[in-house]
Amino acid sequence: AHGVDPESLRPATQKIMIVVTDGAADMPSEHMSLNYTKISPDVPADGSLVLALSLSFPPELSPAPYPPVWVDNGTIILTLVNPAGVESIYRIEFDDESDTAIPELLVENAAAAAMPTELGFGGNNRNLAFERVDETGRNVYVMALNSMRQNPLTRQLPGAECYGPSFGADPYTVFFTCQVGDERQMYAYGLQGVQPIETGIPNAQNPRSSGVEGFILFDDGRVVYQSIADGSRARPYLEIEMTDVLISSYQTGGSSQ
Repeated sequence: AHGVDPESLRPATQKIMIVVTDGAADMPSEHMSLNYTKISPDVPADGSLVLALSLSFPPELSPAPYPPVWVDNGTIILTLVNPAGVESIYRIEFDDESDTAIPELLVENAAAAAMPTELGFGGNNRNLAFERVDETGRNVYVMALNSMRQNPLTRQLPGAECYGPSFGADPYTVFFTCQVGDERQMYAYGLQGVQPIETGIPNAQNPRSSGVEGFILFDDGRVVYQSIADGSRARPYLEIEMTDVLISSYQTGGSSQ
């Protein structure tokens, strides 16, 4: 399930939405459900929230491991996988009067959708960023939602795998990471074209808007940093203490052993 960061919720939020896969390890998923959870001012003593409605849709589509995009007008945009293993971006519009959500294909052969946070879906100057594996490799694209025209941003970086798009503080700046071998480099695409974000920190990745104008957040896998949008004056923002662990799994194949 992909959760929602409480700090990013607007004060007027009345509900949150969680995408989950039904089924357990020994029971294959039959369908994916979209669950509404209403937020009430009177939270029960145990801190739980009440499940108000569950929406299910076809079993031939399963969720891909990318966060969904929540849109203000009752729409969710997320990456789903078809039986052939092809990832595509779908749009789901829903309301409280229906118990069935029907995904509408929005972008074929695409994943990791991102939208400007301050703009809703539809209208002019609404852009959707995503990543796609095409004939030149893994690239970042932007599509204008009013015309559905798609433009690649990263084909001018041959040999690099580019991924993880996110919008800056405006709908015309897109941040992303490119990797060649073991080396990663962050970039920003804007009115001046593709520009590298130089931080001086090895393996800097995942640039995104910090919510403070002119600043970004990024990480190196252990520490989250804040810097000016061009990568200068980087300083630790949050350090994540992690321990190396070994995770193993096995399959019994139906045996009682």
